[in-house]
Amino acid sequence: MEIILITGHSCAGKQTTTAIMSRFLKNSVAIHADVYIRPGLVHLASQFKEIFGIPVTSGKSESIPNPPYIHFEHDPSIALCQVETDPQTTSEQYMKLFHLLAQYTEKQIESDIETAREQGKDFVIVEYVMLPILDIWKRANYRVMISSNKQARIKHLGARFERKGYSCEVAQKSYELRQAVFGPMLDSATSVDCYITNNYDENYERDLRHMCLALQS
Repeated sequence: MEIILITGHSCAGKQTTTAIMSRFLKNSVAIHADVYIRPGLVHLASQFKEIFGIPVTSGKSESIPNPPYIHFEHDPSIALCQVETDPQTTSEQYMKLFHLLAQYTEKQIESDIETAREQGKDFVIVEYVMLPILDIWKRANYRVMISSNKQARIKHLGARFERKGYSCEVAQKSYELRQAVFGPMLDSATSVDCYITNNYDENYERDLRHMCLALQS
């Protein structure tokens, strides 16, 4: 079984790329590791509150309007959106959280890969922004780095935040934070087998099809 890893900045098209490749690669399975972020946040609840200086006890805060720790118990992904868009959040805080999330997520990815192996799959395709710092990066068969236009990424990120009830302008803050944390990690990634540019057009699917044909040959 061959392990294919897909990484790149937020909204570069990792999920779309993985979905397209799983169609072209016969007997394959796709792993979208972002699905483990929410349970990972629940698992890391006390660390989340410690990293961002959020009181562990419940109750209202006079200094923080609509405080994220209240939302954390309801939906930790909302709390993550709040700290992402808070001007007080530092890249060091965000990086610490995502390194902890990466450790949690890697265990889930490894479990999914083992399941795919037991099912007799020929290919397993994993997409996740933090892949270059995980151990699996070193032993994968094929590693893909996606790049895309900055403004297009911000636009897609804005639409994502808008669906969660935030204004499009808020996405700029989140983009800058993610760029500060993930940018150096992605830029310094080694052993990349393929760099591909997503122009969000029909040619991209054609390029992915050619890639998949080469992988199956």
